[in-house]
Amino acid sequence: MFVPLLLSLAYPASILALSIRPRNGALPSWEPTITWSERIASDHPRIQRGFITVPMDYHHVEKGRVELGMVRFSTVGKAPLGTLFYNPGGPGGVASEDILAAAQDEHYFGPPVLENYDILGLDPRGVGMTQPVKCNPDLFNERVSSFPTTEDDLRKLITHNEAFGKSCFDLTGPLLNHLDTVNLAKDMECVRRALNSDEKLNFFGYSYGSQVGLTYAELYPENVNRMALDGILDHTQDETTTLNDEATAYEMTLDRFFAWCNTTIDCTLHGQNAAGIFQSILRKADEQPIPAPGCSSTGESACRSDVTAEEIRTKIQNLLLFQNATDKYPGWDLLSRAMAETAEGNATLLSSPLATSESFEAYAGLAIGCQDWLHESTTLADL
Repeated sequence: MFVPLLLSLAYPASILALSIRPRNGALPSWEPTITWSERIASDHPRIQRGFITVPMDYHHVEKGRVELGMVRFSTVGKAPLGTLFYNPGGPGGVASEDILAAAQDEHYFGPPVLENYDILGLDPRGVGMTQPVKCNPDLFNERVSSFPTTEDDLRKLITHNEAFGKSCFDLTGPLLNHLDTVNLAKDMECVRRALNSDEKLNFFGYSYGSQVGLTYAELYPENVNRMALDGILDHTQDETTTLNDEATAYEMTLDRFFAWCNTTIDCTLHGQNAAGIFQSILRKADEQPIPAPGCSSTGESACRSDVTAEEIRTKIQNLLLFQNATDKYPGWDLLSRAMAETAEGNATLLSSPLATSESFEAYAGLAIGCQDWLHESTTLADL
């Protein structure tokens, strides 16, 4: 029914070609420290913002340092069980933002967790409160098909991404080569030691965050206390198999979304054959991009003025993540409305974001993903 999303994510279209770092958890002998800053007036009273300085390259500490940001939400429990590290996945998810949101909504983590743990969101390298990844926004915004059907299409995609990757290195500097998950796990160990070297690590991560937890456990098994992982990523697979698994999972979720539309009036397309409407949208967008009149080319919410079929396939991934909306994430009701409006000729809600500056949140996720995998797919047949 649904064209797989594999090639919309494929890292043979990678911006970099870097191998996975050695599985060596050794840290420098120095003792890391966290600097807690004054609370911002709008923050919840139990919110703390902090920063820690760590080596950019743990194998060559003389090459410089990088400052990482974090947010901690303190528990009100009388007998706390320690600190719970949290990572929302991505890669490139901003943990600090989720902690700030959780402080305003106790259902985010749930009372039992909040009553027993301080929740800490450490922003990975290049993300959120840390030094950002910088890239050329014009290159990021260029339309190059992520669904190559010929070797020539694939070469064009790789050439484009190589140019984009070079722009990221030129603008970000050597930090770009040290954004991988192994380095993040070592950063977490620095934070754990700085908080309380006698306390073992508690961790909750979902989606790509599961890889963060698994990597930490592999490097520091003796330092793990409690760990909860959801939507576990299998890093023992090659990149193409992993992406195919992810595409399959999204397709299954899309089918569940269609079934949900058939059974609930909360779906804007209830009783209208949502699956058929979606296929019709893709056919129309393949013939000619569908206008997105609500988009602007400037500002933080800039998005494309029209939408192609492959951009629609990519965009709906985030809209499928949560059936019920949260303060931060949309739910399936918005996806159903987006499909309905697109079917009527207004694809604003399914438009792709435009980068308007050298610092854009999507850059870091691309760089991290590229460094975490070996890139052995070089031809269309490899995909």
